[in-house]
Amino acid sequence: MDQIETRVDWFEVGKEHWDGNQERIKAICSAVEWIEPPCTLGFMQGECINTCIKEFKIPKVSHVAVSHELAPFGLCGIRGHYKNADVDFFVVDEGTHTSSLCAFVSEKADE
Repeated sequence: MDQIETRVDWFEVGKEHWDGNQERIKAICSAVEWIEPPCTLGFMQGECINTCIKEFKIPKVSHVAVSHELAPFGLCGIRGHYKNADVDFFVVDEGTHTSSLCAFVSEKADE
């Protein structure tokens, strides 16, 4: 299957972080360094990623990412693979809780 153009879906729950900053957020998310699990992360980042994988039921996770470019908040990314799309999920780690931020969705074209 070939990839179709990637779109960015913005989550309403994280609007306070992205509203008016979409271009900056897209640039930061596009520049994260993806790493393959198993990997070593800080406890809070690892818990954030594990919780998101479970709660959002993200399948076939192949990569994760952590960034401090949104300081004072953290940014965590999770790359999941669905039957019809590859999705990079991003959440903001606010220290006491996380907020869904956006998803880069690359739908797969039928061959």
